[in-house]
Amino acid sequence: MDGDTRRPLQLILAAVGVVLLIVCSNIASLLLSLGSARSTEFSTRLALGGPKERLIRQLLSESILLSFVGGGLGAMAALAGMHYVKVFGPSNIPRLQDATVDFTVILFGVGVTVLCGILVGLFPAINATRSSMIESINKGNQRTASGGGSSTFRNALVISEIALALVLSISAGLSFRTFTNLLKANGGFRPESVLTFEISLPGPQYADNASVVSTYRNILTKLQGSPGVVPEGLGETTPLNGAG
Repeated sequence: MDGDTRRPLQLILAAVGVVLLIVCSNIASLLLSLGSARSTEFSTRLALGGPKERLIRQLLSESILLSFVGGGLGAMAALAGMHYVKVFGPSNIPRLQDATVDFTVILFGVGVTVLCGILVGLFPAINATRSSMIESINKGNQRTASGGGSSTFRNALVISEIALALVLSISAGLSFRTFTNLLKANGGFRPESVLTFEISLPGPQYADNASVVSTYRNILTKLQGSPGVVPEGLGETTPLNGAG
């Protein structure tokens, strides 16, 4: 049913996945910085006997909640985008009106949301439990409070963001160049000053051939009387429209 469209859709899905990784890296860096700013609070709670597991659960809950907010906004954008594509999309895309955000897509989105929330919040949560109360209060040094591990991890996140963004930028540039070259290619015909449009006659009202032929003749007659229209004609298909 998907025919030759599967591979382009998989490429688009891969690009979206790379964008998701970039966003996750950004959020993880922000949570690490937030955890460094709250290092005194975490160290004090641990010094007073607060269990590490409760602190980790709290930070994971915050990151998962943040992830669900983003996932909810993404789901609403997907529903709105699907409606927009159905209304304004090309009419020659097969089964376009059957496309929908079904239960499988929603379940996949929830799974990705939970996974991203855990991955983004796990390292900042573990790093927060390693803070030393004396270092956090007396030295007040962000790098000391957050530890060398978090600094290294933040640097790795920044490097990965730059690398992924570079890959996306190069891929987008190559795709745009290919598209512009295709637009300049010689198709064997001159499309300048040519207007085409499709006519779909509803079956119940045009059940016999005579009514169909009469309708097309009336359309041609009206087009012949329009100023600036020379010549006019009917065809079963047009070049490069995807049909055989």
